Amino acid sequence: MAINLLATFIQEAREYLENINQGLLYLEENPADAKMLDEIFRVAHTLKGSAGIAGLTEVQKLTHALEDVLGALRDGQITYDSELTDVLLNGFDGVKELVEAAAGGQAPTVDYRRLITMIEEYLPSVSDDASGITHILRDVDKDALAALPENVRINISAVGEQGLNVYQICFIPDPGIFYTGTDPLLLIEELMELGQIIYLQIDDAGLPPLCEMDAELCYLGINIYLASTAEPARVEEVFQFVESPENHLRVAIVSETEQTPAVKSDNTLTGLSIKERKMFKEFLEQQQTALAAAETEEDREWRAQHVAKILHRVAQNYQWQWLIEQLPGLPVEQKEFQDFLVRLVELLSESDEQDLPDQETDRKTTIKANTAEIDATVSPVSVHDGKNALPLRTGRSTGSKDGVKAPENGINQPIKVEQEKLDRLMSLAGELVVAKNALPYLVKKLEIEHGLVELAREMKETYNILDRIARDMQDTMLDVRLMPVSHIFRKMPRLVRDISRSLGKSVRLVTSGEETQLDKNIIQALNEPMVHLVRNALDHGVEPPEERQDLGKPVPATITLCSYREGDRVIVEVADDGRGIAPDRVRAMAVKKNLLTPEEAVSISDEEALNFIFLPGFSTSEEVSDLSGRGVGMDVVATSLRQINGKVRVYSEPGSGTCIRMELPLTMVTTKVLLVEVSGQPYGLPLDAVQETVKLNTSQIKTMKGQPVAVLRNELVPLFDTGSLLSRHKIINTDDANAGNDEEIYIVVLNTGTGLAVHDLLGEQDIILKPLEGELAGIAIFAGAAILGDGNVLLVLNPHELAQRGE
Repeated sequence: MAINLLATFIQEAREYLENINQGLLYLEENPADAKMLDEIFRVAHTLKGSAGIAGLTEVQKLTHALEDVLGALRDGQITYDSELTDVLLNGFDGVKELVEAAAGGQAPTVDYRRLITMIEEYLPSVSDDASGITHILRDVDKDALAALPENVRINISAVGEQGLNVYQICFIPDPGIFYTGTDPLLLIEELMELGQIIYLQIDDAGLPPLCEMDAELCYLGINIYLASTAEPARVEEVFQFVESPENHLRVAIVSETEQTPAVKSDNTLTGLSIKERKMFKEFLEQQQTALAAAETEEDREWRAQHVAKILHRVAQNYQWQWLIEQLPGLPVEQKEFQDFLVRLVELLSESDEQDLPDQETDRKTTIKANTAEIDATVSPVSVHDGKNALPLRTGRSTGSKDGVKAPENGINQPIKVEQEKLDRLMSLAGELVVAKNALPYLVKKLEIEHGLVELAREMKETYNILDRIARDMQDTMLDVRLMPVSHIFRKMPRLVRDISRSLGKSVRLVTSGEETQLDKNIIQALNEPMVHLVRNALDHGVEPPEERQDLGKPVPATITLCSYREGDRVIVEVADDGRGIAPDRVRAMAVKKNLLTPEEAVSISDEEALNFIFLPGFSTSEEVSDLSGRGVGMDVVATSLRQINGKVRVYSEPGSGTCIRMELPLTMVTTKVLLVEVSGQPYGLPLDAVQETVKLNTSQIKTMKGQPVAVLRNELVPLFDTGSLLSRHKIINTDDANAGNDEEIYIVVLNTGTGLAVHDLLGEQDIILKPLEGELAGIAIFAGAAILGDGNVLLVLNPHELAQRGE
């Protein structure tokens, strides 16, 4: 199966950008943390390379500019402050927009070139000499120019007469260049955008035999002559990502006077310094050692050709005429070439004996200037260095690619799985749990209808085993789907920073319990409510610094995010130490909006009054801003939590602050329900909405203002007749109580403090809750449906909607 590189990159890029975002915010508070800066730089560098692999040039270029700023920070050339934080955050926001545009298959709307220009303004302005920058523009390789076909040289001359620049470009990439995210073909395409390619030649000197080729390595180089009006800086920009010691790169401008190549002849062996001759002699001795290490005549012949090509390339690239004249022609005869290497080493040794000691500091020649380039570009062969050793003809590698140590045994190595596959596997685990619930029904049928008691007993034992396996499998799959709430919490510091700065407020964010885990779907559903709650806390809750100082409150204000387990539920809280919510103000607003009468407003408790903030369109703010005031945010919170079987409560003390408490289930895949019977039909009630079940006599039920009520533990509980609400048989009949008929009625007490009357209780069961579709989707009193083990359809009631309809 082919790997979708773009999809893989987008998934990784989102993680990289989130980590960078968090790192930059941390660095703003701790600018001296060099370790964090190094980590941000490393992630940005990886992101740039991955973008190259995926072919996203815009992402690569923008990230490269940001990487330059991070590099200047690491080198101490610039200092990190809030202004630079804004620049870097905006820059990586631009990268994110480019990534998301690629994910959606759309053209990017962000002007990445403008962002690059803005970012580069923060780079230190220093001269090339001071900065240590090495430009890739070199002298023309006149030997290569002279070796061109006559018609090509005529074309070059004609183009020069037209006033165009003719660039001579030689690029021999490191074999492992693909692992850095660079495709040489993309470089050629970018050059073609700058002008016309007069001549292109493939350099196959490094091409090994077919049996030894690795499809993931690059063995070819390119020689290009480009006619263009572009300035040298623009041509250099094409190669900005490949300027490294591992890649041999030469760019030169061909002038009219260079049509006839002139060859340097003053570079002889006696003209080299002692140090230069020593380094070159060691280089040659390494080649001799490599040839001697060959095990077969065929291998020795192949190595001789390889080394000869290297020396020919060195001689041509650095214009060593003395070496060009003495090198045997290609292909070489390996015995003759070995003798040549011996003579060359002896000649270097003889020159060493004749030199005076002071010549070491006086002589400056071509080899000294280019020693580092020889080491980097021609990869001298050494049997002592696995990285540069000649590949064995058996095809066995001497080391891992790119010098990276291979993981040992693959133990505990994380793997990435598509969300769809994980959801499917979890769904199958849930189906298995539901399917095994059919066995008790079959056991009862065997016992009662067929009298097969022994067979029923064996089936019970099998059911117990299957039940354990199914639950273990479900628990294991649930663990796979669980994610820490840090996936949400770590997005909040940026939100708090940006909004608090725009409001002119000083706020610090405190988090705890980030390791608490929830189902991935619940994490995703919780993201929007968390954003609304934090925005409300910043806009409504937290006071401006001047007001806090007048009240004797500490500056900055504090917003706290915390999460923890409580039984089989997870609690997530958003708290602030700001103004708090005044219940009387909520009551007044509810009366103003005709949601309550003045009498009702006086009679409700403070907790009931605060719950009005979750109603659609309800807001205590008199003004509408970009952040809040429309009465939408808290309604979104309540609605989102109901959709995932969660609950929300608000606690507030005027002048001290507010805490929003959200209770969430661990998973949404399977749901535990309480089975109840209403008029002979089974229904389900989500068990997490149930506080308790009680059995009441009809005489215990009273009527208050036409509403049936009961007193439980000294609390008045409103009762609702589920039979009447479902248009079935009536369950609560207060007339029977008055007539002396004392029947028993089952009451399901909900967490909201209200009770639902049912005909019978049938027990608990795990189900896979499916939403209703089509016309049934609009029936709000049903939360969904499920298939029971006996094949019957179970309708699951929405207790919140039932209670509202009863009212």
